[in-house]
Amino acid sequence: MITDQAPLPRVIPLDGPARRVVLSGRPAVLGQLARAVRLGGRPRGRLDEDARLGSFEVTQAGVAIDPAALARFRAVCGCQDAAAVPSAFCETLFQGLLVELVLAPGFPLAAMGLIHLRQRLTAHRALDPGERLDLACRLAEARATARGVELDCAMEARADGATAWEGLATLLSRDGTARTPGAPRTVEARADAGWSEPRFAEVPAGTGWRYARASGDYNPFHLHALLARPFGFPRAVAHGMWTLAWALARLGAAPPAAHSVEASFRKPVLMPARIAVRERPAGGEVEVEVRSAGLDLLHLSARVR
Repeated sequence: MITDQAPLPRVIPLDGPARRVVLSGRPAVLGQLARAVRLGGRPRGRLDEDARLGSFEVTQAGVAIDPAALARFRAVCGCQDAAAVPSAFCETLFQGLLVELVLAPGFPLAAMGLIHLRQRLTAHRALDPGERLDLACRLAEARATARGVELDCAMEARADGATAWEGLATLLSRDGTARTPGAPRTVEARADAGWSEPRFAEVPAGTGWRYARASGDYNPFHLHALLARPFGFPRAVAHGMWTLAWALARLGAAPPAAHSVEASFRKPVLMPARIAVRERPAGGEVEVEVRSAGLDLLHLSARVR
């Protein structure tokens, strides 16, 4: 019986001043990193009880897919060289917009060290690599939780006025001083019924750098153990979206052109690592897991429909 529970999340109002940023080109990664360092004094994981955020949105029109980035993505994630753009790759198109959102004037939290907790994505149709897309990224909701502040960032890619792809990334600004001794412990049970045989793979230490070059996500704790330790990780952590894209590329049957994915990133993959992916049908959906080689540690759980 649970006697103590973590406090329920508190939704932070988004009725403050509206912030709109319109990008005319792809932001320079080094410039964004320099700005993130300069704004490193912003708090992490904590806001005042009466904090009220504004509506933050970043847009960019006529974005073309970089063929070199797409090729690097396919290579590091093990995607087949199909004609259509992998649905997980579309999330990388928003990396620069997402960073601009958390660097915007008035945004109250530090950009460095944000942790990817969950990801939803919906591909409404197959995307051609030659298409031009209008992108929009906005802060949809913010919540104060026992671990820090969660940020729901909504993303939408439109082509010819219609939504072609959309996603929702939930990021955590972790409160390093938070202690929740009364929070219930969750055990990710290993249930083998109905699951496929696991397919194993090595994750070399350089995977973080390779995925960063494909995605533009140079969050320091993905790149090297020395950069990961200030954020509480003993070794560099694989990108959550790399783990998801790698798993989707190994499904027994590729998802149809129109599909949706809901994923939760559980325990981090500390590189180097050996991991396994397995799947099972679940009422018209496919459940996907990525676990440690011993199948005792759950890194990712997802549902594809």
